Amino acid sequence: MHGVLEERGAWTIVVRERTSGRVYLLGSHPRTLMRWMLHQYPVPVAELIFLGVAFLLVVGFFAYHMWLISRATTTYETFKWRESKKKT
Repeated sequence: MHGVLEERGAWTIVVRERTSGRVYLLGSHPRTLMRWMLHQYPVPVAELIFLGVAFLLVVGFFAYHMWLISRATTTYETFKWRESKKKT
């Protein structure tokens, strides 16, 4: 995506604020750049957001299993012990 933004000249687009009249480059303000990218490339940005959420879920799943390995237990044993603790 960086190459496409560079090809379209996104880093050199000059933006003027409506309220203050201040002029700056689009690439120098991440929030404005994200709004522009959402307008120009909605599907790739949605894919990036989805992949970010999926990545966090996989990292959480990996961390949970590393915790299980450190305790030398299985998922079944963990849930079985929880049930036996609730009954007592």
